[in-house]
Amino acid sequence: MNNRISTLNNRENKFNKFIENIPFSGYKLGPGLYIVDIPENYFNNIFHTAKQFLSKVITRKSVLLGDAELYDAINSDEFSAIECITPSGMILPKIYSSIEYNLLMKSFYDLMKDININVESWYSIMPLRYKAAYKENYKPGIQYSHELHLDSWTGFSNFAYCAFMPIIGDISNNYIEFWEPISGIDESWISGFKTISERNSILNNFKKIDFKLSRSQLAFADSYVVHKTNILPGAGPRIGIDNLFRPQWAASLAHIENLHRNSDLRSHLELTDIGIKSYYDFIDDDSARRPSEGGLKSPVGFNYIQLK
Repeated sequence: MNNRISTLNNRENKFNKFIENIPFSGYKLGPGLYIVDIPENYFNNIFHTAKQFLSKVITRKSVLLGDAELYDAINSDEFSAIECITPSGMILPKIYSSIEYNLLMKSFYDLMKDININVESWYSIMPLRYKAAYKENYKPGIQYSHELHLDSWTGFSNFAYCAFMPIIGDISNNYIEFWEPISGIDESWISGFKTISERNSILNNFKKIDFKLSRSQLAFADSYVVHKTNILPGAGPRIGIDNLFRPQWAASLAHIENLHRNSDLRSHLELTDIGIKSYYDFIDDDSARRPSEGGLKSPVGFNYIQLK
């Protein structure tokens, strides 16, 4: 057995152990890639709290926009210009949307608790991310993420996994495209590349999977799963969660990761206790500008509060 096949098998054994106790229906899509069918009650909670948060972001009032009204709002040119949306499409919680974002986080981490996975810690506060609609002759920017990549190439741990979940918008035409290894993997690929030629050489070892995440589905992906955002002509915007984390099996290992990414880690136990034992008090208004260190550090300002 060559080294690349052996390396892939070792990673697969750990990933298979990670997903083995998930109680909900699901299936393996490819190496290091598992699709979960989210039960309706969990998805509805996440969808509803996302609507509450986005309604507050858009109106600054405690009103709940209807589905069509909300979609029209996020599909407008004005939405991408809202001050709490970063150039990479993160929709940041602010002082005026703190309660709504805690409710959204709770609904997501309730699912992560009941899905029965062993997680050590999560990177940053759960990111809600906006992917803009297709625009003809528009030069792709970082809200589009058209380039194939591994998340470890942007500073996350070489052992990280990611949870991808579309929530609102044109999920069929604005989606995440996954690629799988053709014949094994090399650990050095996960660590990164020095030249564009080296990058292209790595990507030549992967092939596209013909698949799109559907509404009420979630993907768990190992850090060697290549992916990108694909926005078809005429596509509308999409909003969803892509939350990276360290699995428990890697807790004692030496991680290759950026120091800023490391400083953003929050424990799984802390996050799954939101609304029970803890609360995140988001303290910034729209004028606050925290350094993101070139996109490597979360720009969210908060105080972590333990409830009595």
